[in-house]
Amino acid sequence: MLKWDEMNITEVVIDDDVEGEVDEFGCTDLLDEDGRSHSGELLTVEEYVDMCEDNALIDYDGMGSYVKDGVVFGDGFTYPSEYGNIPEDVTHILWYNN
Repeated sequence: MLKWDEMNITEVVIDDDVEGEVDEFGCTDLLDEDGRSHSGELLTVEEYVDMCEDNALIDYDGMGSYVKDGVVFGDGFTYPSEYGNIPEDVTHILWYNN
Protein backbone atom coordinates (compact mmCIF):
# COMPACT_ATOMS: atom_id res chain seq x y z
CA MET A 1 0.00 0.00 0.00
CA LEU A 2 1.30 3.45 -0.92
CA LYS A 3 1.51 5.89 1.97
CA TRP A 4 1.52 9.68 1.61
CA ASP A 5 4.47 10.14 3.98
CA GLU A 6 6.62 7.74 1.95
CA MET A 7 6.25 9.74 -1.26
CA ASN A 8 9.26 11.98 -1.87
CA ILE A 9 8.80 13.54 -5.28
CA THR A 10 11.21 16.32 -6.18
CA GLU A 11 10.81 16.47 -9.95
CA VAL A 12 8.06 15.53 -12.34
CA VAL A 13 8.96 14.01 -15.71
CA ILE A 14 5.96 12.85 -17.70
CA ASP A 15 7.84 12.39 -20.95
CA ASP A 16 10.99 13.80 -22.56
CA ASP A 17 9.28 17.12 -23.34
CA VAL A 18 7.38 17.77 -20.10
CA GLU A 19 9.06 18.52 -16.80
CA GLY A 20 7.87 20.41 -13.76
CA GLU A 21 9.38 21.45 -10.49
CA VAL A 22 7.67 20.28 -7.33
CA ASP A 23 7.29 22.78 -4.50
CA GLU A 24 7.67 22.14 -0.76
CA PHE A 25 4.04 20.98 -0.58
CA GLY A 26 4.51 18.29 -3.26
CA CYS A 27 2.62 20.29 -5.89
CA THR A 28 3.49 20.95 -9.49
CA ASP A 29 1.98 23.23 -12.13
CA LEU A 30 0.62 21.89 -15.41
CA LEU A 31 -1.25 23.68 -18.18
CA ASP A 32 -4.62 22.74 -19.56
CA GLU A 33 -5.65 22.81 -23.22
CA ASP A 34 -6.45 26.54 -22.92
CA GLY A 35 -3.09 27.39 -21.35
CA ARG A 36 -4.41 27.89 -17.81
CA SER A 37 -2.17 26.74 -14.97
CA HIS A 38 -3.29 24.00 -12.57
CA SER A 39 -1.36 23.22 -9.39
CA GLY A 40 -1.76 19.94 -7.55
CA GLU A 41 -0.11 16.68 -6.62
CA LEU A 42 0.68 14.61 -9.69
CA LEU A 43 -0.12 10.90 -9.27
CA THR A 44 0.19 8.12 -11.78
CA VAL A 45 -3.09 6.39 -12.56
CA GLU A 46 -1.77 3.31 -10.76
CA GLU A 47 -0.94 5.29 -7.60
CA TYR A 48 -4.34 6.99 -7.69
CA VAL A 49 -6.27 3.74 -8.16
CA ASP A 50 -4.29 2.02 -5.37
CA MET A 51 -5.01 4.89 -2.99
CA CYS A 52 -8.71 4.89 -3.91
CA GLU A 53 -8.99 1.12 -3.45
CA ASP A 54 -7.27 1.40 -0.05
CA ASN A 55 -9.65 4.25 0.92
CA ALA A 56 -6.63 6.52 1.39
CA LEU A 57 -8.52 8.97 -0.85
CA ILE A 58 -12.25 9.54 -0.54
CA ASP A 59 -14.54 12.11 -2.17
CA TYR A 60 -14.40 14.31 0.92
CA ASP A 61 -10.59 14.61 0.56
CA GLY A 62 -10.66 16.44 -2.78
CA MET A 63 -10.81 15.87 -6.52
CA GLY A 64 -8.54 15.43 -9.49
CA SER A 65 -8.09 16.29 -13.13
CA TYR A 66 -7.10 13.94 -15.92
CA VAL A 67 -3.62 14.40 -17.40
CA LYS A 68 -2.56 13.12 -20.83
CA ASP A 69 0.74 13.98 -22.55
CA GLY A 70 1.54 16.43 -19.77
CA VAL A 71 -1.67 18.43 -20.30
CA VAL A 72 -4.67 18.70 -17.98
CA PHE A 73 -7.80 17.88 -20.00
CA GLY A 74 -11.45 17.05 -19.74
CA ASP A 75 -14.50 18.82 -18.41
CA GLY A 76 -14.83 19.08 -14.66
CA PHE A 77 -13.20 16.92 -12.06
CA THR A 78 -12.95 13.27 -11.16
CA TYR A 79 -13.52 11.97 -7.64
CA PRO A 80 -12.13 8.89 -5.85
CA SER A 81 -15.51 7.13 -6.02
CA GLU A 82 -15.23 7.30 -9.83
CA TYR A 83 -11.76 5.70 -10.08
CA GLY A 84 -13.12 2.79 -12.13
CA ASN A 85 -14.13 5.16 -14.95
CA ILE A 86 -10.74 6.66 -15.84
CA PRO A 87 -10.28 6.84 -19.65
CA GLU A 88 -7.58 4.49 -20.97
CA ASP A 89 -5.43 7.26 -22.44
CA VAL A 90 -5.04 9.09 -19.10
CA THR A 91 -1.52 8.74 -17.69
CA HIS A 92 -1.79 10.78 -14.48
CA ILE A 93 -4.23 12.43 -12.11
CA LEU A 94 -3.48 15.95 -10.87
CA TRP A 95 -4.89 15.79 -7.34
CA TYR A 96 -6.35 18.85 -5.59
CA ASN A 97 -6.55 18.20 -1.86
CA ASN A 98 -9.28 19.97 0.13
